[in-house]
This record gives sequence, structure tokens and C-alpha cells, in this order.
Amino acid sequence: SVTACVPTTPVTPPVTPPTSPTASVCNTFAAVCSGNQYEIRPQSLTIATAGVYTLSVRYRAPEKAVNAIVRVDGKSQTLRLSSTSDYQSSGVGSYTLTAGVHTIGLSSGVDEGYICFDQVCAKPTTSEEGCNPPAAPVISVNGSTQVCNESSVNLTASGCSGTITWSTGATGSNLSVKTAGDYTASCLVGSCSSALSNTITVTSCDLPRCTFTPTASASNVNLTCGASVNLTAGCSGADCDGVNYSWNGQGVAQYGQTASVNAPNYNGSFTYIVTASKLGCVAKKDSVILSVTGCAQPSSGVYSYRGDNFDYNPLGESSTSDVFPVFENDKIKVKLALRNQTFNSQEPGMGGAVYQLFNKQHNATHTLIFNPNRYNGDDHSVVDRSGPPNRIGLGGGLSECLYALPKPLYTNEFDGAAGSSYPVNGVNPGGYDGGLGFNPNEVGDDFMNSGQLLKFGRTTSGFYTKTRPPIYGQNRFFAGDQIIFEKWGSLDDRALDLHYQSTFKRTSYTGRSVTKSQENPCLYVNGLRIVKFYDGNNPYTNDGVTTISQAVGPNNQNGAGLNGIRPNGLYLSEPWIWIGGTDGYGIGLLIKDNIKAGYGFFGDGGFIPDNPGPGGSYGYIGAAAQEILDNNIIWRHNSKVIVGTVDEVRAYVYAQSYRPDRTPKIKFNRPGREGWSLNSGDGDERYIWDDAFDGNARQGWKLYFDNSANAVIHSPGVCWEANQFKKFYIRYKYSGNQTQWSLRFQRNRQKNNGTVDLSGNNRFAAEDAIRYANGTSDVSEQTIFFSVIPDNQWHVAVIDLSGNNAWQGVINHISIKPHPFIGRSYDSGENAIVDWINSENRDPFPD
Repeated sequence: SVTACVPTTPVTPPVTPPTSPTASVCNTFAAVCSGNQYEIRPQSLTIATAGVYTLSVRYRAPEKAVNAIVRVDGKSQTLRLSSTSDYQSSGVGSYTLTAGVHTIGLSSGVDEGYICFDQVCAKPTTSEEGCNPPAAPVISVNGSTQVCNESSVNLTASGCSGTITWSTGATGSNLSVKTAGDYTASCLVGSCSSALSNTITVTSCDLPRCTFTPTASASNVNLTCGASVNLTAGCSGADCDGVNYSWNGQGVAQYGQTASVNAPNYNGSFTYIVTASKLGCVAKKDSVILSVTGCAQPSSGVYSYRGDNFDYNPLGESSTSDVFPVFENDKIKVKLALRNQTFNSQEPGMGGAVYQLFNKQHNATHTLIFNPNRYNGDDHSVVDRSGPPNRIGLGGGLSECLYALPKPLYTNEFDGAAGSSYPVNGVNPGGYDGGLGFNPNEVGDDFMNSGQLLKFGRTTSGFYTKTRPPIYGQNRFFAGDQIIFEKWGSLDDRALDLHYQSTFKRTSYTGRSVTKSQENPCLYVNGLRIVKFYDGNNPYTNDGVTTISQAVGPNNQNGAGLNGIRPNGLYLSEPWIWIGGTDGYGIGLLIKDNIKAGYGFFGDGGFIPDNPGPGGSYGYIGAAAQEILDNNIIWRHNSKVIVGTVDEVRAYVYAQSYRPDRTPKIKFNRPGREGWSLNSGDGDERYIWDDAFDGNARQGWKLYFDNSANAVIHSPGVCWEANQFKKFYIRYKYSGNQTQWSLRFQRNRQKNNGTVDLSGNNRFAAEDAIRYANGTSDVSEQTIFFSVIPDNQWHVAVIDLSGNNAWQGVINHISIKPHPFIGRSYDSGENAIVDWINSENRDPFPD
């Protein structure tokens, strides 16, 4: 059949008019500040509907007018923003924006000037009915684009039938400028604005004028505890105009010619530094010193590690008639030396330190500790060494050796008084090293002056000593009762179990403290050089150990000696390190709580097992905790010295009740810092800006951030297992201007910072290839950014590692940066309090 065709009317589909943006959008954020063109503060702006928008920013420039730079998705726009102490809005220009997230970079300009921003807005320039934006104008320059000696550059905009608006805010087709920067224009016809024109960059040929000298002063330099004081910067010279000022010191980071601060809440002398900077000139500094008195002295609390239940009670006083008391069992023999020795003694002594230590089950005459016996005349001739020595060479051995400021530290020869006799013409005499700072060493200085034994007590299996240590790097310099060492020793199977208490009551130095690598203790060993330790992925499974056979001889690579303690220390997956000989026997250290070791070797391999001399070879292992020792502090810790093969030492460690935490469990509710530190990043010595130890329990760890992009919060050495947890929870409160912090984790067999140098320029390259088999932690995959809320209220930050492929093995160390982006943007008084850190969202040690 045939179906008839029915004629139809064609249907035209409806035409959808182009969508136009109808609503403004703003991003309001905690204030971000910038002092130059490099301190870019990126913000985001989400656009729902594509179209043409007029952008604006809200800012304050309290010091002077600023040529700020706004970067919209990387395209720069220079704005001349007037000086204002209050926040106000300023237009940026018109932009064609797609739907989605756009990056707005905010900063000061090429001629600097301090400026803060807290809002970015986009307002649609089209009406609901829509409009056709005009073409962007074209700008050109008549002549040079360089301003010299206050000359002008003339810009012209063409191709616009409406109103030309320049990036400076001026209108009209011509613009005369005298300031270097980027210039653009837009065209407004009716209510429709064009996209931005091309950019003309104006440069300057003016030479910087740098004849200025800053001065720092204070309204009062003698202050009571916590008193307020005003700091003022002055300037002399012909070129003080345009100079910007910033203040630093004692947790202060303020900008401007004046600063109002509160004195520290502890006694001492404190330095505040003003930095004067000007575009094109080298920054110049001056300082003022404030003296603080009237603060309460520390209470009797102590800094010990969580879980240390030793009583630290001194033993009753015992006779010292036996000047070499011996303590031994069937496996280990320990001999002390009780006399106080001086450089010209004829009878040896070590002020109560351990003199000799033997493994009674193997080569029982080999004294494992390197304390060389010295005989009259042996420094310049061959002498008879068959009888008792006249002295003991000091400075090494088994010793508590601690470090603090000031640095450098020099004293006058032989008189023990602080002074500045050395260096002479830049050279230190032999044995002097002021660069060590305040370095009390239990066993003595480098001039054969021992510590001064104050008390000795003993039981059938143990001993107690109280010693006033000399300051190493000096000659016969004791700091009185400003530093006292106490030591408790007892025998436990094949180990010497040692507990140390170090009491600092310093009056000779009242400045800030710093993070220093301690030797708690150090152990110099006679003739041994093969080092073994475990740094693998599977702790406490008897997995294979790592071995480093240290090279001997003075010239093994590029003419550089291989003697010395190896730099950067050694993080471990199990808390022990061992050093031994080719026969498989040696000595080890159990390192507890802040788990980081050091190792090294000195000599050509030759040694005398039973009577070591000054020319013998010796190895080194030690605990190398990074710790802050305040001017007034009592610090306690425990270590064990273990004799035997590496398998025997490891089995002993496995049998102990102590094992490192497998996951983070930290709470700052005791007097110490739990092994943590804040490096403020303000020079070679990393000063600590927190509340100093006062013996009282902390209510969280309060940190003060200074004017530095390098401020870093550091964990102690740890042995956390990555397969046991995937998240960090940090309870904190923060008052500042950042909304993101960063956390970087260091895995086993990794270098903490920088690249691993395996070239011929590194004399320890062969060992570093073993130590750093997993490369460096200084890679982007191991830095995690996380959100913080800067409202000075308690929050819990969450750092999720579950999707991070680098999260594996054993985590040895973490560092947290409160200002992860480079730049000067610290607020005055900016601080944070960290309450606890855990692998679960709960208090690890509830009260």
C-alpha cells in the first residue's frame, strides 16, 4: 500500500542565548602580607559562569604607598595602592574568566613596601541581557621604556571607542609614568568592559642610593620580668627615604620603624635586631640589648623521657681509698678512676669516670674503652711503658659530653676565668676550640685535666658519682656549680646500665638556648672499626644488619683523610649500634627515647689491646640526640653499654622491656619538650623560641615564630613503622596568618636534607652509599601540606598519608614547617601551642 505524505511545517529549535555572569564572588581569607615582588601569596577564586569580570582586592599598606603586583593566572598587573592603616578595596581591571578555579597571586612590587591583603573579588561587567565586550585596546610607547633620574615614559592606548582605564586607575588614552612596573589598559563601552590590553614593562636605570645607617634604641633597657618596652629604629645618612624596617629577637617579628614588645619571662640579657632594607641596597642592621631581672627561678622539676621510672637517688658516700674500684660479673668487668687529675699529675685519675671495660668471655685483657695511658716524656720520645702510667689521656673514653651556647667560648689559659685571650691573630693554640661553645665533658679537657669528683658511692653491683666537669676546648676551666653531672651505674648480664642526671644552673650566660647534637654518651673504643646496626624495614625480626667497615689510613681518597666522626649522624630502625673487630667481638650501645647515633674512626689501624697509648687507633660510637639544654634545667636519660658479638648485643636489646614506639604518641604535659625542638632559622645557630624550661609541667608546647622562612619544628629520632598507621592527628591552637602548614617525613636509610653526594668530592661517599641507600627525604613526595585554622582556638589537624607511595618502611624523623612557603610574612606575636600528636584522633596520655 501507499502511504500519503502529509506536508509538515519545519520546526526551528529554540536558540539559547549565551549565559552571562550575574553574581559577584569574593574570597575572604586570613590576612597575607608581602614585602617584595618575590613574596607571592597565592589565593584561589572560583568562577561559576564564564564571562568578563572586574577584579578588586582589599588591602592595607601601613608604611607607605605600594606598587603592588596582582597576578591573575600568571598574568601580572601592577597597581599603585595608596598608604592606609585600614583595609580598603581597589580595582584591578577587567578579565575574561572561564568557569572554574583561578589563581590570584598577590605581592608587593619591585620597589618593595609592606602590604597585606585579605580579600579578592570578581564582579560581572555584563548585565542580565548580556553585552558584547569591545575589543581590547592596544597600548604603545613613544620612545624608551626606561625611566632614568625621574624622567617619564609616555604610554598611548588606541582602538577604543569608549573610555580607557589604565591599571593605575587613571583614565584617558594617554598615561605618563615615572615608576618601573607592568602597565595595561582596558576599554569600557557602556556597561561592557574589554579584556586587558597587551602589557608594557617599564624599567628603571636609576642606581640605588644606599647612604644610610640604622640605629636601634629602646624606651628602657633595664626591665622587670615581662615588662612592656618600645623599640625605635633611627636612620642617619643622605638616603634614609624609602628605607623599610623590621624587628627580630626573642620571638618578635614586627615591621615598621617602631615596635612594642614584652620582655621575656626569665632573667638575662636579650638582643633585639632592627634590619633596614631598601631596594637595590644591602640590608643593614643594628641592635639593642635589654636586661631582664626579677623573674622567678626554676622549680625543682626535671626533664626526663616518658617511662623513665629510675629513682635517681644518690647513694651514700663511700671510701675513695681504692682509687680504681672494680665492678664485675661473669661477662663484664668495669673499672673506675677516682682521682682528680691535672695536666702535671704524676698519678692517673679521671674524676670518677669509667677507665677500663672488658669482655670477660673473650680476650679479657683487651680494654675496650680508649683512654690512652700516658707516661712522662712519651709525647716526644720512646719510653718504658711497663709500669703504671703517670696520667691518662682524657677527652674521649665513655663520657657524658653535652653542648650549649655561647659560641664561640674562650677562656684565659690556666686560670679558669672567662676571657678572650684566644684566638691570637685568628689562631687557637693546640687543644683550644672555642667553636665548641659551652661543652662540659665528664672525663676531662684536652689538656689532661679530669672532672672533679665531688661524691662517690657504691654497692655490691653498682656505683654513683657526682662530678664537676671541665669545659672541653679550654684548659682547666670549670664553671663551678653551674653544671654538675651525676651518674648511676650497675651491671646487668653483659651490660653496664647507666643513668645520667645533668644539672645546669647557669649564671655566666643568660641568652637563648639552641638545638645541639649531644653525646649522651660518647664511647671511644680501642682499635675497633667495623660498625654494624639495623636500619631496615622490619625491626625486631632478626632481619639482616648493615655493616660499614671504616677505612683506615690518612690518605685514601683525593688526598683527604678518612679519620673523623661521620657527618649528619645515623638514624636507626632498632635502638642500638655496635662496633667491633675482625674477630667478631666488640661493644654496643642501647640508645633510648631520642634514637639517633654517631660513628667514626681515627688512626691507621694499629693499636695496643691491653695498654693503649696516645698514638693508637680508635673507633667511635655514640648517642647523638638533638636536644635543647636550657640555662637552668635538670636532664635525665638512660643508656646501656653492652659487650659481645653483634648477635649477642642484639639479643640483649631484644630481651629488654624497652622498645621504641611503633606509632607517634606525644603529649606536651611534662616539664621537658619530649625530645622536640623548634629551629627558628635565624643563622648558623638555630635559636629556640619557646617558653624556657622552668621545672613546671607544660600546658602544651608553646612556640613563637620569628621572621624566617626556615622555622622548622623537629621530632626526635624515632622508629615509627609506616605499615602501622596512615594518619597524623595534631591538636593545636594557632594565632598567625597561614592556612597551611607542611609536614616532611624521613624514612630509614635516607639523608635528612639535601642531595646525596656520591661523587669523588665526598670523602665518605662509599659509606654514604650504604647509609643513604633510599636517597634523601628532601623530595616533594615526602612533603605533605595540611590545613590549619589561625583563630587561636583548639583544633585537630589531620595529615593523611594513605595515598602516598613514599610512605613505607620505618619513619625516623618528621619536620613541620608553620610557614611552608618562602617569604617574610610573620605576624607580630605569631605563635602556636601543640598539645599532642597521635596516630589516632584522641589524647594519647589523658590526665
